[in-house]
Amino acid sequence: MLQDVFLFSGDIRSNILLCKEDVTDEEVWEACHYVNADVFISKLEKGLDEVVLLIRRRSC
Repeated sequence: MLQDVFLFSGDIRSNILLCKEDVTDEEVWEACHYVNADVFISKLEKGLDEVVLLIRRRSC
């Protein structure tokens, strides 16, 4: 199934949390692992605190 991908301006952690504040770092990393993003994110200089710009990519 194809789906649209959205990243909002801010850091990766805030994109994952989406205003939910009672989440532990362990739960955030579990979510990253679930979507196969943990390896990629862990290679970034600032990890979950890496800042991203607003991106929207539509699937074909």
